[in-house]
Amino acid sequence: MDQLRREVRDEVEKPMRDLLDVANEDADRYRADYNRASRELVVVRADLDQLRTEHCRNMAEWKMRLETEVRHSHVSNPPIDPQSVASINLQFFTLTYKLYISPKRISQNIQTYKKQEKNIHAIINVKKNKKRNTTNTS
Repeated sequence: MDQLRREVRDEVEKPMRDLLDVANEDADRYRADYNRASRELVVVRADLDQLRTEHCRNMAEWKMRLETEVRHSHVSNPPIDPQSVASINLQFFTLTYKLYISPKRISQNIQTYKKQEKNIHAIINVKKNKKRNTTNTS
């Protein structure tokens, strides 16, 4: 009688154990994907910070070079009119604006990356399911 109970219990529990195993495998895979994406995000943010500091340094050097050029032109040439100085400042701020990477653009790029990653995982899962179905039917 005990053996019959164990056999019935095993038959009832086996499908649930299989589902639990599949769910655990999926959870592990998703956890690994999340951890990988998180590490990549840290790298991207570090690269962005480095690019920002480099950009600021380059802009400061460019501004100093322009100011030096303006000072030297005062020595050798007649003084520059305020309109030319305003034009140089406008060029500087225009370049700074064009080279600035906004946080909104970064978040949009990250969202696009995540969407593409989800699409890739969906395609991989479809292929895995097709393989499973073909092996199960064979």
